[in-house]
Formats: sequence, C-alpha cells, structure tokens
Amino acid sequence: MTLAIDVDGVLADFCGAVNELIYNSSTCHPLPGWESWALEDNIPACCSVHINAAMRSAGWCAAIPAIAGACEAVREAIDAGVSIILVTAPLDGSPYWMHERMQWVAAHIGSDVPVIFAGGAHKQYIRCVGAVEDNERNLRSMPAYFKYLIDRPYNRGATGGGLRVDHVRDAIRSYALVTRQVFPMASEQA
Repeated sequence: MTLAIDVDGVLADFCGAVNELIYNSSTCHPLPGWESWALEDNIPACCSVHINAAMRSAGWCAAIPAIAGACEAVREAIDAGVSIILVTAPLDGSPYWMHERMQWVAAHIGSDVPVIFAGGAHKQYIRCVGAVEDNERNLRSMPAYFKYLIDRPYNRGATGGGLRVDHVRDAIRSYALVTRQVFPMASEQA
C-alpha cells in the first residue's frame, strides 16, 4: 500500500521561493497572494519574463526551502515502514529541474525515496492507495482510495476531492491509521 505525496506546496515551499524572487528581483510589489494555483496568475506581468527565467536557472530548484516539519514527517513514516513515493512535476523549459529535484529530495529526506516525475494530467496514471496534494484537480484525477488536500490559500474554494489537512504530517497520520500502519511520530514526542 503506497502513499503518493506531491512535492511542491506539500513538502517544498514553492510559493515562498517564487515570492522571494519577486521581492528581491523586481520592482513589482506587493507580493502575490497566491489565490490561484496557476503560477501565471500569481506573478505580476511587469516581472513575469524575469521570474520565469530565474525559476529555470541552475540552482533555483535545489534552493527551494522545505516546509517546516514536512520532510521530517515523511522520513519518520518511511523509517517506520510506510511505503511512500514522491510525485513532482518537471518545470517546462528547465534543463536543471529534474536533477536538482532529486538533489533536493536526497538532501531533505534521503536518497532512498522513490520519485516519479509526473505533472497534472499524468498523475492519473500513478497507482497508489493514498495521495497527498495541494492541487484539487490533480488529487481528483489520482486513483487513490484515501485522498488528502493540503490547505493552501489557492485551494480554499475547492469543494471535495479529499480530506483537507493543514500539514503533510496530518495526512500521513490519517493514512497510517486507516491502513493500520500505526506508528508514533518522533517529531511529536517531547
């Protein structure tokens, strides 16, 4: 029984990294509010060419910060025996993205974690029992029994698609319980 976990927006703070580019590299302000999942809706037109080029440059993907506690929760679950695969979309036009995403996963979670590169419409072909996503449309297309939608400003208008949770840790805990893979999460023990 495998739990498929999306990377950007669930484990990696993609929106925060793009906001940082906008704040540091342009005269466009204010920062986007991320009320839409579509990236082009969140980048001010005055700086979209610059921001899109910066996102596709060497080193950018590898430098995206992790969401606090997310990677640790995934590592703990894997170490406890939960079968997890990471699913991430390649960034069109970037010759660096896929290699750097593998480096990012190795640095934040471990090099033993399987990664599938599949975006949007291709996620429907991923066979899994559980799925964790921040995009309702992607989540709906995945043939999983247990679906978890990470709560983000850009998906608050979504209705259905999965159980809404605040953090990947909550999705992992729920998945482990419903599939009877119960284990204590060390990050919660103090």
